[in-house]
Amino acid sequence: MSLSQSFQLPDLISIVGLLELRTNRHCRFATDTSERWFSEVSGGEILTENELSYLHTTKIGLLAALCFPTCDAPQLRLLTDFLTLLFYSNKRSSEYSGKAVAALWSFQDLGSTEHLPSSRKSGMDMLKRHELLKHIIEPRISRLISKATDGWETRFTHSVQAYRVAQEHVSNAHADGLVPATLEEYVGFRRELNGISMVLGLAELLEIFQFPVLQGPASEKLEVLKHSAFDVINWSMDVVSYQYDQSRGMENNLVTFLMAHKSLSVQGAVNVSGNMIKTAFASFCGAEQALLEILSSNDSLGIPVLSWVWSSFAPGTSPDPVREKVLDDTRSYVTALKDCVIGTINWAYETELYFGKKGGEMRTFGWVFINSAATEDGSI
Repeated sequence: MSLSQSFQLPDLISIVGLLELRTNRHCRFATDTSERWFSEVSGGEILTENELSYLHTTKIGLLAALCFPTCDAPQLRLLTDFLTLLFYSNKRSSEYSGKAVAALWSFQDLGSTEHLPSSRKSGMDMLKRHELLKHIIEPRISRLISKATDGWETRFTHSVQAYRVAQEHVSNAHADGLVPATLEEYVGFRRELNGISMVLGLAELLEIFQFPVLQGPASEKLEVLKHSAFDVINWSMDVVSYQYDQSRGMENNLVTFLMAHKSLSVQGAVNVSGNMIKTAFASFCGAEQALLEILSSNDSLGIPVLSWVWSSFAPGTSPDPVREKVLDDTRSYVTALKDCVIGTINWAYETELYFGKKGGEMRTFGWVFINSAATEDGSI
């Protein structure tokens, strides 16, 4: 095969190399019990036989363990089940038309919830109508809602709405053979398409971290931090999955977009994508440092500003308990974002979804050979 039929991935691991990769010690338990539930306990009523055939090699349990390395076994099991359902939801929606995606959600119109009674507009109520995600809501997640704050419910509902609208947008565009008109348009819906916000919302509900309530410049920097993390994750996955996507005619991919809009070769588009990932990660690092400086500006905190280090309170100070909690919440949230970034990128080389059993080779050398068609069963 000639070089024109291959391209080299950017060194994604090196780009985010400042982050620490950690693995949850309950990975095996969560993986085994989750796969058993989908394969045996659920009686095959949730996933199709074809979907079950590649559940194990996709390694969703490892993804959960890398992204949430400190939670306990029941929490990790719930996150593994949710990520599994989310993965298959994304896969089904990428193959459906807009009307079929609406059926996936049991809605006639995904772009609005105004036709629904107010009691059915919450994020949880919307997920109860999803053909896959409904299986985990009752009673496993619903029973946790009693301790959720109003702020959590608002954020989670927004995440669910944004996720399903992004799915409809992509499905309609795919059916009509369209690509986003601008990079900004692509970036906007791509941030919500994989449901990362919902996953983090569930992690917050499980008390893995507390979302920091910030005001003014600190709130703005937190938003930049979140968007930058999502961009690094999504664009990295676009680069890694390009071969997988193009072989199935799936055009919702950053590499495909850049090729179409900038008249680039595959390698040229991959190189530009790699530079975008580097820029997004630099933005993430800059936003973290700026946020730390803002939260440390009050002398009562007594926290020295050091890049990449969240220092403890200086001896002899008496910090304000309220501001101390804000700092602790911010620190735990930033750590959660870091874990998701480094965990997802490493998982991309471990799952057999994109590179089969050659993930280690891809991690080292990065050469991907382009196939023109998917496997006959269309599974992986």
